[in-house]
Amino acid sequence: MIVKKFASIRKVKLYSFMIQVLFRILFIAAAVSRNITLMFLTYGLCSLTNCSLAGTFNALVAEAAEYTRLKKGTRLDGSMYSCTSFGMKVGSGIGSGISGWLLAASGFDASAAVQTAACNQMLLIMYAVVPLIVTIISVVIYYFLKVEDANKELRQAAENE
Repeated sequence: MIVKKFASIRKVKLYSFMIQVLFRILFIAAAVSRNITLMFLTYGLCSLTNCSLAGTFNALVAEAAEYTRLKKGTRLDGSMYSCTSFGMKVGSGIGSGISGWLLAASGFDASAAVQTAACNQMLLIMYAVVPLIVTIISVVIYYFLKVEDANKELRQAAENE
């Protein structure tokens, strides 16, 4: 319904992530000031803006597959879905590994009752700053991602031939 209103998956994702950047900045301010209530509120709002990603991710993969079909005449739907699934699994594994390495580098001690200041700083960076950076990167990617427009142009060119 929302995609239909904006007439573009890209626009929905782009606007959602732009709004999420604002919420993530508020989240960082809340985390630094240790305002737990505002942290919960802004995190919840960030999660709501992520709904556009969950709801349209497969549709965007389908648009990319359609682009390949229109441009080259080859259907690659299955390969594209397999690659995105594989990429998400690899990304999850690498992300988990990086989390462990960052905690180890900051001196995290699972048996310590209180963590060091360096470890607490690293935790703040990991749960507040890194997601902001990833969200900003997502905004840039979706800004330049114009597969839906390219598909429309290819369909129009095919109709005119």
